[in-house]
Amino acid sequence: MQMQSQIYTNYKPIKTYAAIGNTHTAALVNLDGSIDWCCLPRFDSPSVFAALLDTKRGGRFRISPAPPFQSSQEYLKNTNLLKTTLQTQTGTVELLDFMPCYKEKRQTIGLPEIHRRIRCTQGTVKLEIDFQPKPNYGQGEPEFKTDSNYLTAISGKQTLLLTMSDSSKPLSVFSHLDLHQDETIWIALLFSGAKPPPPEWEPQSVYKLAKTTQYWRDWIRTCKYIGQWNEVVRRSALTLKLLSYSPTGALVAAATTSLPETIGGSRNWDYRYTWIRDSSYTLWALKRLGFQREGKTFIRWLRANYRRGLSQLKIMSDVEGNGNLAESELGHLDGYMQSRPIRVGNAASTQFQLDIYGEVLDAIYFLHKHGQGVPKIEYDLFVRGLANFICEAYKQPDSGIWEFRTAPKHFVYSKLWCWVGLDRAVSIAEEMKQGQDAKKWRYVKQLISEEIMTKGWSDKNQCFRQHYETDETDAANLLMPLVGFISPNNPKFRKNLEATIRELSLNGLVYRYKTKDSLRGQEGTFTLCTLWLTQCLAKMGRVSEATALFENVLQHANHVGLYSEQIDPRNGDALGNFPQAFTHLNLINAALDIDAATNHHE
Repeated sequence: MQMQSQIYTNYKPIKTYAAIGNTHTAALVNLDGSIDWCCLPRFDSPSVFAALLDTKRGGRFRISPAPPFQSSQEYLKNTNLLKTTLQTQTGTVELLDFMPCYKEKRQTIGLPEIHRRIRCTQGTVKLEIDFQPKPNYGQGEPEFKTDSNYLTAISGKQTLLLTMSDSSKPLSVFSHLDLHQDETIWIALLFSGAKPPPPEWEPQSVYKLAKTTQYWRDWIRTCKYIGQWNEVVRRSALTLKLLSYSPTGALVAAATTSLPETIGGSRNWDYRYTWIRDSSYTLWALKRLGFQREGKTFIRWLRANYRRGLSQLKIMSDVEGNGNLAESELGHLDGYMQSRPIRVGNAASTQFQLDIYGEVLDAIYFLHKHGQGVPKIEYDLFVRGLANFICEAYKQPDSGIWEFRTAPKHFVYSKLWCWVGLDRAVSIAEEMKQGQDAKKWRYVKQLISEEIMTKGWSDKNQCFRQHYETDETDAANLLMPLVGFISPNNPKFRKNLEATIRELSLNGLVYRYKTKDSLRGQEGTFTLCTLWLTQCLAKMGRVSEATALFENVLQHANHVGLYSEQIDPRNGDALGNFPQAFTHLNLINAALDIDAATNHHE
């Protein structure tokens, strides 16, 4: 993909960004060579660069020629290392960006550094280096100091150190650099936080490049997928790994906060946290590809959360497991294309969402089914505790998967996952000879099933309701056959699927629901829901329809295969936080399901 350079005071399309990361945090690099978003040292830390949310106050780290120029981007094969090619009338440079990440004594090391290799491959190129760190979401104004070959930026207790491999070339907040054919320069950035930077820090960029390349390629080598969409599946797996926080195994929903679901609207949320739902779904996807370690990491992360007790089990937490995510607004930032407010924290963390209990049990059953087993101590702690909790809690209203900020309701999707949790618990109990448990849970499971099929069904609209007080459909109910609650060819489900297509789809893309809530503005189509529809069609034997729908989704990926949360069905623009884990994990599941259906029908 090629693009003309942007005017730097303008906002750039979300689709024109790619992500780099070190399994601790991530940065977004635009096609024009500008890092416009990065939080250091963690995903959920305050930003250091945030031009993505305010082009004037947010800060950036740009390396690019003066306009005009053209550019393209690609990842180095089987890695999260990003190459940006910048072409002017006088020459071409390649910019290679990465954050160091490698294994050391069985631990993943993610260094709070950004390394940028600039290599002139043709002619001569006049480059601009624009280094504007603005710590604490653009509220910090660093004091800059130059010492030998180092440029130090100090803001409060945060210190950044910038260095260039050629000490003969000047380095300042704004620098010009002439690069000639076959000439290579390294620029490295170190975040030292409250600690002073090490004296005479040596970036060791070439060494760290080799180690980081090996790390990503060693990890993806485990992938066992062989099918129609090899590159798509591998890129999605690498993206999920990039969005994971290796010290705890937590998976963040996205690398950003407050990218709008509609331009100028208020549906702008902080997704730099880990949802139990996302983590358990990701376990499915990665396990199906052959990745084993992530399952053990999920259980370890779950244990850490479960210590607080069932009543305190949070739907989301920060990457270290802290569930206190008090929400506030940053009024000093303009927001992406003037979309306000900018939110930090997430008030939905205090919501009661019934589905998480079933999703945890489903994940435990999935691990059990695929050979990891359920030790008796975990059966007592997780399986019995969660299943007994569901037996009472399923009667309560909740806030649902879409986290409505209105009064709780009896969402059909939430009841579905209560059924799933008891179904999986019964299977585990039977295998572990826990007959009394199985009998009790089987009885309540049947009650939930009958309730969904009666109270959850709308005769008026011939669909499963969003909740018991409405006749409207909800794309979340597409999960019914995917979790084994109902046959995909059950007459009621077939009618529900047709209602979903009729009411919620546009140009081959699916909305979550008809927007009727307390927030300003509409939203885009939810890519996850479109992928659920492809899976349903595949399981119904409608393989050609599923394949066509899936291929349509693939046409909406950006130039390096990444997806945001939503797509504007009218123009294909990316909307919402980016890149989004939920979308990528379901790309994997959809590809696997369509492959399986294709092979079955051959």
